[in-house]
Amino acid sequence: MKEYRGELKKLGHKVMEVMEENLSLPKGYIKNVFYGGVENAAFFGTKPLKNAIVINTGDQIEVLSYGRYKSILH
Repeated sequence: MKEYRGELKKLGHKVMEVMEENLSLPKGYIKNVFYGGVENAAFFGTKPLKNAIVINTGDQIEVLSYGRYKSILH
C-alpha cells in the first residue's frame, strides 16, 4: 500500500505538470497552490468508491484555469 500511495503521488505531480504546461503556467505553480495553507481548513469524510481512483480538486483548478477546466458539482 505504501508503494501504491507513492506511485499515486507521482502521478498527481505529473498531472499537475501537464496542466501547468497546457495552461502556460510557470512550473510548480499548481503544486504551490495545493501544498500548505490548510491549517484552518475543514475536512469532511467521504466513503471510498470500490475500484476507483478519485481526484477531486474542488474549485481550485477551475479558478486557476480561468474556467478551461470545469469543477464538478458538489
